[in-house]
Amino acid sequence: MPIPLCANNTGMNNAKAMNVAVQNEAKAGSYQWLFPLIICICFLPVISPAVALFIGLAFSLLGIKHQSIHKYTSKVLQASIVLMGFGMSLSTVISASSNGFMITLVSVTTVMLLGLLLGKLFHVEKNITLLISAGTAICGGSAIAAVAPILNSKSYQNSFALMVVFVLNAVALFLFPFIALQLVRQTRHGHRPVPHRFKHYHQ
Repeated sequence: MPIPLCANNTGMNNAKAMNVAVQNEAKAGSYQWLFPLIICICFLPVISPAVALFIGLAFSLLGIKHQSIHKYTSKVLQASIVLMGFGMSLSTVISASSNGFMITLVSVTTVMLLGLLLGKLFHVEKNITLLISAGTAICGGSAIAAVAPILNSKSYQNSFALMVVFVLNAVALFLFPFIALQLVRQTRHGHRPVPHRFKHYHQ
């Protein structure tokens, strides 16, 4: 009995797909030794967060990924938040929060509402929308790590939200100093006193 042409084509497509998947897994496996090396390099003082971020983006764009590293993303982020807290001055935190409480409240609320609206408009998954909104409105990856267990979100949702927020952070690393410099120039030309937070750009 002859095999129908459509069934034959389906079998060939499935075989090709399996072959591509095996090749991708072999390619990913051949680069596994890079990840411990890159992690150690990122702990060096000369490697800034921006450089570490671009290394991660380059790995992602090149299709180089670790087979099981996503399992540890949330735990590493949670540990990082705790360690970051030990390096913060309590008096500085209290002073900053008391001076800018209303600005923080308005900006966080506005960004959260805007993020939820855009997520609904573009039909993004609810958990991803909430994670990206929280990360953008509050404090990036640490906010995502704090909110993820509450939402019981999946690993791919956490990873996608982190990727979006970190890309936005990378853009901000270059955009915010440029904006600050323009504000300083406008202040200098207008003969008004330079705000204290921009004085290092003025010097």
